[in-house]
Amino acid sequence: LLDAMKDGELKAAGINQRQSGWRDRLPIPRLDETTLIHRIFGGYLRSQVRCTSCNYRSNTYDPFMDLALEVSKKSSNSIASAFSEFARKEKLDSANR
Repeated sequence: LLDAMKDGELKAAGINQRQSGWRDRLPIPRLDETTLIHRIFGGYLRSQVRCTSCNYRSNTYDPFMDLALEVSKKSSNSIASAFSEFARKEKLDSANR
């Protein structure tokens, strides 16, 4: 429903998302992230990698409209615990650097 509302708002602004390369032709970069729906329900997910040797931090920001949280008896039994699991810190080892 939210995607359909956002798509309708962009269509009303003359932006055709079905056209190949539509994002490259936006008059303002990331204009599609400024719709009312995106401002109310969307956000940016920050991913941060920190070097344990020099303490350098690299941040990446990705827009989102929803988060997929796993809520089950085995993993997390509440939305709060599922979000904590989603946002937990991970230590990268030599196999996944």
